Amino acid sequence: MAEVPEVETLVRDLREAVVGRTIFETNVLQAAAVRFPTVNEFSTLLTDRLILDSQRRAKYILLSLSGDLVLAIHLALWGTVALVPTEQPLLPETAIVWRLDQEEDLRLIDKLGYARASLGTPNVLAEQLDLNSL
Repeated sequence: MAEVPEVETLVRDLREAVVGRTIFETNVLQAAAVRFPTVNEFSTLLTDRLILDSQRRAKYILLSLSGDLVLAIHLALWGTVALVPTEQPLLPETAIVWRLDQEEDLRLIDKLGYARASLGTPNVLAEQLDLNSL
């Protein structure tokens, strides 16, 4: 299980690696990995969003995006995120691919299929994920 120290390390690494970069395309390979909004809305809303910040709230990775949106990622038991070259073959357990600039992908990978991502305004995420109680 990804514990708080591992999640914090990922958040710090993401802050260095992806803040200031743009999400050009989102490919959801496992629909169950998206909690909300719908898979189509999730992919559409993420197109051409600038990543502004990377933070952690409990075990949630929170990526602040342009347009007052936040991408929340919860790794659950065995999930992880990996920044890899776009041409690198997909692993079968890849749930979501965010295509970034510089021909790199940020990939949500989870062998067990429990990791989840959500997208919304800060207020929507706080309410839907109960972030204020964490």
